Amino acid sequence: MILYANGDSHTAAAEAVNSFVYANNDIRYVAQGRRPHPDNLEVSWGMRLSKKLGLGFKCDAESASSNDRIYRTTLDFMKSLKSRGKPYTVVVIGWSTWEREEWYDEESREWFQVTASGTDSVPDKWQTRYRQYIAGLDYKQKETEAHAKILDLHTKLYTAGIPHLFFNAMWHFQYQNKDSDWHNCYLDPYDPDWSYAEWAVQNGFDSRDQHFGPEAHSAWAEVLAKRLTPVLETV
Repeated sequence: MILYANGDSHTAAAEAVNSFVYANNDIRYVAQGRRPHPDNLEVSWGMRLSKKLGLGFKCDAESASSNDRIYRTTLDFMKSLKSRGKPYTVVVIGWSTWEREEWYDEESREWFQVTASGTDSVPDKWQTRYRQYIAGLDYKQKETEAHAKILDLHTKLYTAGIPHLFFNAMWHFQYQNKDSDWHNCYLDPYDPDWSYAEWAVQNGFDSRDQHFGPEAHSAWAEVLAKRLTPVLETV
């Protein structure tokens, strides 16, 4: 029985107990690349929630992740379950900011997460593409695209009978029609007060570069557990 978590730095618990965003920021864990730092992951809301629910834990989160990546890796994980006898799985995802994209390099066979920061490391051949991406960003359009992709994943999981809960890590849906049926599987997606980051600030949790410590993760796990428990009782 597994709790599967995916998302960006807020699911990876970046900087929760140390200054590391990725595992490879720490010389001891260079081989783990951009995965969450083990010490931070240990206090993450996902780890806390898995223990509260009595489930094993699998986390595919990556700091600076795009929603494209979250969507892709979640579907990959769901496909992998078929080869393992489809163990009981609960999916919880903290969705990233809408403007991020994922680009695939055919030569290196590597995925790149691209943000609007202007500081991302991309291959030299993409420097012009990257500048054009930033200059041409239409945030309303990107939000609409993200809404459609997230709704598609919800529909896939709901149709497959996989219990799941989504929440917004940073931004709420500002421009979208609120008539979409999330079947109570999305934590107030249109409410600005119910992104994880905004909720943490309003509840007095200190941040480090917009990231939060163990106390915020523990409290958020309680919020998610209250929402998930009625769902799991019907499974």
